[in-house]
Amino acid sequence: MAKKSKTPYILIAVVMLVMLLSYIGLKLSIDNMQRRVAYLNDSLLVIQNEEIKLMADYQEQADRDSIISWALTRHGLIFNEQEIDSVIINHTELETLKQIFNK
Repeated sequence: MAKKSKTPYILIAVVMLVMLLSYIGLKLSIDNMQRRVAYLNDSLLVIQNEEIKLMADYQEQADRDSIISWALTRHGLIFNEQEIDSVIINHTELETLKQIFNK
C-alpha cells in the first residue's frame, strides 16, 4: 500500500482557516461600519432639528410684531401707525446742526 501524503489535508485546513479568519474580520468590519452609519444618521437628525429650531427662532425674532413689542416695552419707543409720505429736510438747519455736533 502506498502511503498517502498529509500535505493536501494540511493545505485545505490552512486555506479554510484563512477563509474563516477573513470572514470574521470582514463581518466585524461591516458591523462596525453599520454602527458608524447609524451614529452618523442620528447626528445628522440632531443637526437638522437644531437647524429647524434656529430657523424658527430667527423667524420669531424677525417678525414685525415682535420687533415692535420689543421696542415698545424695552426701550419705551412710541409706535406711529400713520405712514409718513415724505420727509422735508432744511439744509441750512442740517448744516448748523452738523457744525454744532462736530465741535
